Amino acid sequence: MTIKAKDKLIEITKKAISLVILEDKTCGTGFFIKLPIPTNEKPMYGIMTNNHVINSEYIKSYASFKIKINNESYIIDFNESNFIFTSELIDITFIQLNVDFIKHHDFIFLEPCYDEPNKNEMIYIFQYPKAKLSFASGYIEDHFGFNYFHNTSTNRGSSGSPLLNKFMKVVGVHKIGISTDNGDINLATDFTTIDYAIRTLYNKSYINEIIKAKEPTRSLTKHEDSLFKKYGLEKTPLLNMYYCPYIEYPSSVLLFYRTNHAWYFTRREKSNICYHLDNVKTYNWTLINTDESFTKALENKFSKDESFTKTLENKFNKDESFTKTLENKYSKKLEHHHELLITWLKLSELMYM
Repeated sequence: MTIKAKDKLIEITKKAISLVILEDKTCGTGFFIKLPIPTNEKPMYGIMTNNHVINSEYIKSYASFKIKINNESYIIDFNESNFIFTSELIDITFIQLNVDFIKHHDFIFLEPCYDEPNKNEMIYIFQYPKAKLSFASGYIEDHFGFNYFHNTSTNRGSSGSPLLNKFMKVVGVHKIGISTDNGDINLATDFTTIDYAIRTLYNKSYINEIIKAKEPTRSLTKHEDSLFKKYGLEKTPLLNMYYCPYIEYPSSVLLFYRTNHAWYFTRREKSNICYHLDNVKTYNWTLINTDESFTKALENKFSKDESFTKTLENKFNKDESFTKTLENKYSKKLEHHHELLITWLKLSELMYM
């Protein structure tokens, strides 16, 4: 590594990566970022972390939170006029910063990268495991749904750390580590999904109040519940997750998850469904993108399944429990009533969010 590169890394640790402190308790990592939303010419500046670090309940209950960066403490206010986004499924929270706060501090705002990293591409993480700043490097092992699987060393407190490529641009946000009998694997949310979620609610703020982005999905009316059932959506024990059965393959169901910004779907075997959110986050979810053709979304999904299955078999061929939790083959394609249901949800956009 060149001296220039080392200087850049040191500068990032001092001016871009923060320890998140809630009620005097260290809770995770955050980082400053510049989003090209609404445009490159008029970007949003803010701080990003995980939803399980700062969630909608905390935002609703408190006026601010504390961060520590380069041994200095700062208060970040939840300003009602600023844009705030949070989502439990993709596990992301973004808080727009006040202009005065930005002007009075010499921080670095990282920039996102929307190009998908290659497998085994080197990535870097600045983080606060156990409330101590550290640096680690590793590799992207696979891309599954909206999750990157990576092998960078992390620990408690690393949640919310940015995954950086060799150009020091953010490709994802680390959220959780999973321990198995054959080693550990880490998950991060890819930045393309993050951008879509934030951009969708920002662009729709002229229709929906800006507070929608920082709140969980609303409660549905009895009429809406009955309408969902009419279209084939049945409730599950997990709030906001629904299922639609297969006719030809009765052992499988198509799961749907309702967020504040979009619907997601994935196929699971009935015997392999867990109703705990941490497990559900690891599923191979497909975003119902209102800006993307339905056919293209399916082609992207099906083309990745074979490679991911091989990755699981090679890395965790002895760990059946891990494979059962994460593996989600689309060997059985969608049935006609599934396609009609997805099309209806696509056309409804944010109507039921």
